[in-house]
Amino acid sequence: KFCDLSSITSIVDSCLDLEELNICGNALSEKSISYLCENLTSNILKLDIRNSQFGVGGWRDPDKALNDNNIRALVKRCPKLKVLDIRCNEKVTYQGLDAIIEGLHFLEYLGIPDSLANELGLPNEDIDLESNIDMPKMCKLKSMKNIKEFLIGDIDRTEECKSILKSEMPHLIVRKFVGKSYDFQVAVTNTEDFERFDFCPNCHECDKYMVLKC
Repeated sequence: KFCDLSSITSIVDSCLDLEELNICGNALSEKSISYLCENLTSNILKLDIRNSQFGVGGWRDPDKALNDNNIRALVKRCPKLKVLDIRCNEKVTYQGLDAIIEGLHFLEYLGIPDSLANELGLPNEDIDLESNIDMPKMCKLKSMKNIKEFLIGDIDRTEECKSILKSEMPHLIVRKFVGKSYDFQVAVTNTEDFERFDFCPNCHECDKYMVLKC
């Protein structure tokens, strides 16, 4: 579904104690992304914002993806983040990753787009990209002492890529790719005890009995 600006505003302005947010796969407008990154509660610990440029039917608008400026704003606003997944947002470059490295000192899990992994020089069989590691950038990456796991793209990266990451950062967890997904997901929690609320599309109000206000 589409997350328009009013929907994002409702979440951001109302949920000041929010610790986990997963809005992957939603088509976010440029204004929605900016508002989210500039105003999200500083209490947030886990954020999954994959596929922000994908809409209904799978169409893709790269211009609506996260960019480096969004990342800088997010890092400044939410320094407590431990989990961040920005896969498929291919407008994020090494400049955005550098902001993450410099600003998110508690980060343990990070998902990055394939384009950023390519910029680091990590091999990718799908586009016949051979290993040509950018060592200065890799050394900066190695400074993330609390990082436990990297996820790259929505597909399994090559074994050579995993081997390089493991050799450069021995403390990393290297998970297996099972079927069409990893056996690890970002910003996903047990929802069995959660209540469902339906929001009125006009006033964005709701009640616990799921009766629309207007």
